[in-house]
Amino acid sequence: MANIIITDVGLAALIDAQQSGTNALKLSKVQFGTGIYTPAKSRTALLNPIKTLTTIAGGAVGDNVIHVMANDDSSDAYTVYEVGVFTEDDILFAVYSQSTPILQKAAGSQALLALDFPVVAASDGDIVVEGTGTFTNPPGTTTTAGVVRLATVAETQSGESGLLAATPLGVKSAVQNAVPIGSGLAFFGNVVPPGYLLCNGAAVSRTVYAALFAAIGTLYGAGDGATTFNLPNCDGRVLQGTTDLTKVGVALDSQLPNISGTAFPHIDEGGLCWTTNFAGALKSGNEQATIIYGQRGSVLTQRSAGLYLNASFSSSVYGSYSRVQSPAIQVLTAIRYM
Repeated sequence: MANIIITDVGLAALIDAQQSGTNALKLSKVQFGTGIYTPAKSRTALLNPIKTLTTIAGGAVGDNVIHVMANDDSSDAYTVYEVGVFTEDDILFAVYSQSTPILQKAAGSQALLALDFPVVAASDGDIVVEGTGTFTNPPGTTTTAGVVRLATVAETQSGESGLLAATPLGVKSAVQNAVPIGSGLAFFGNVVPPGYLLCNGAAVSRTVYAALFAAIGTLYGAGDGATTFNLPNCDGRVLQGTTDLTKVGVALDSQLPNISGTAFPHIDEGGLCWTTNFAGALKSGNEQATIIYGQRGSVLTQRSAGLYLNASFSSSVYGSYSRVQSPAIQVLTAIRYM
């Protein structure tokens, strides 16, 4: 049963027991009824009770869960639509109702009903179940072996319940939901992990890796155009983000911005002369002075200088490697296919 409600009066009784610090709150009876309604915390009694049982057993089973097992081996016959759990002082502690039968008992049969409900405000010693019953069928928790319900795929993906058991199918779906097929992995080992393929540009089968093909298609190559497709080739490449869907899978070549420099020549009496006003990647060589005797005995000084272009003049990054390279560490890149 889902959504068993702890009532306001039941919670108040628990708080009173906790504050007294002497005795735990005792749950001593279970009541069946035929009332149909939406259970609420304000309820103090069943709408139409038909059977009260003291043949109950149970207790705290861990993870703030209280287990109550009710047993009726009488000759009574009835159909149950509402259930209440009462304290030894006849306080309605927990209540549940639904529009379809919770339990149907024939005259010659035995009724067994297990109720499991969380009480977040209580520790394991705050609530006890005292009755004349001896049979229990507790739910499985992290501290108590017992019965568990298998979680649906949706429940496994949500990860909200601590009382359900996940199936392999549910776990697989939850993992795929968290790490979608087609996701990339930077792996620091030297063996590709299970469920992944090395991003080496290889052509692989469209049927064997159908889920991966559905995710990335031919973005990284069409393979043979019919039965295969290509994996991304990340060898020697870094990944660059984009918000443009049309650019996904596009490989970029090495590129650098332009390198520039300036120099200002002028003509003097001896011809072309480079000044010392250089900028950027340009630099002058050693200047040489030559004494020239001009007409009428005049003395002219002619200067000449070399002109060099070297990108390392502007930054030591240039010329240190044969290709463009940023500081990096090489790891395996792999893509999830299952």
